[in-house]
Amino acid sequence: MHAQEHDTNPVQDESDRPPGYWALLRSVPRVVARVGLRGLTYRAVAKDAGVTYGLISYYFGSRDALIEAATRLASEEAIAQSKVGPSSDKVQDFAAGVSKLLAEDPEAQAFQYELVCEARRSKALLPAVEKMYENYVAAVSASLDKLGVEHDEALARVIFAALDGIVLQRLVHDDEKMTDESIEALQALLAGLRPRRRKR
Repeated sequence: MHAQEHDTNPVQDESDRPPGYWALLRSVPRVVARVGLRGLTYRAVAKDAGVTYGLISYYFGSRDALIEAATRLASEEAIAQSKVGPSSDKVQDFAAGVSKLLAEDPEAQAFQYELVCEARRSKALLPAVEKMYENYVAAVSASLDKLGVEHDEALARVIFAALDGIVLQRLVHDDEKMTDESIEALQALLAGLRPRRRKR
């Protein structure tokens, strides 16, 4: 990959990129967890990743592009690991991986909230945040389809807003039992929604 060929779709088979590329992306949430988004420098990310900071320019071109790629990776991995995407047609499987995700990778989730707050001050970050939320709502919508729940985008946004709040509460309280109870309550609400009408 040449310096001018900066990546815009980081979530791929990891064998198609050098380890330093993925190390940089996964270092971003850890650095932000320690020093905040405004403390995210090339040197801090490179030191955490164990690579030279010149690789950031080589792979991504700019700090904003690095943040955008790290955001996309964090959110797409969260969708897959939390089971918010359409993994099953059983309501009890929807978002069943949220607790495990939060136990294993709280920094990546906290990073996304930091990004949301910073985007209110730095409009350059707003497109990455908007795309992140679009991806989450689309994953919820696809899950509702798989579950056979009649819905529109507004309902998908409401379901995601509930999940978003559950994740934020876990970051505040660090209470796995509370998270699990909240997910079960959300699943019960989904189970009570009207099934999609089947075509004759």
